[in-house]
Amino acid sequence: MNLLHKLTGLTLVLALCAALMAGCGSTADKAADAASQEAAQTETAQETTAPETEEAQDGEPADETGEPAEGEPGFDSAALAEALGGICNVGPGSAGSDLRAVRAAGDLVLFAAGNVTPESIPDVTEGIDAWFAGQDGEALEEFALAWPMVSDYAGQIEEAPDLLASQLADAGLEEDFSELDRSTTSYLLEIIDVCTDSYAQQ
Repeated sequence: MNLLHKLTGLTLVLALCAALMAGCGSTADKAADAASQEAAQTETAQETTAPETEEAQDGEPADETGEPAEGEPGFDSAALAEALGGICNVGPGSAGSDLRAVRAAGDLVLFAAGNVTPESIPDVTEGIDAWFAGQDGEALEEFALAWPMVSDYAGQIEEAPDLLASQLADAGLEEDFSELDRSTTSYLLEIIDVCTDSYAQQ
């Protein structure tokens, strides 16, 4: 089991490194090239797969690839935008900012648990970059001020969620974070770190 965890972790690290080497602020041409390569790989995979009409485990027909339709991101883009937008609303130093930071951190951990995989890391990176590119200077400034606080809480939730259980409940998050797969939280935080630094220098 430990070997499986190590292999999974290594796969995630390699995928993250590949995504981060592409960097934030990639051009539309690069995105188009990546999309065409992915489409070619998908087509090759479809040609080598067995029966055309596979059944899902619950007995329902599976779709051809099991992935989002062409043109759709490999993650919940609305949930990502909501999680990132929540960070802008923390307002460090204002009344209730601590609770808002815990809420924003919890939303990031939940997003990572449900959306960040080795396959989705490039899409998530592109989605975060696109979100940053769509914000005005004031929003980016608010984000940069709140990010250290939110990132710290997210790290604490990843490491020991039970220690923040009461704060998470007070923030309106009733999920049992100790039962979540929190192993991809750090990858999400690293991607956001890179984009935050990149846009702060612009």
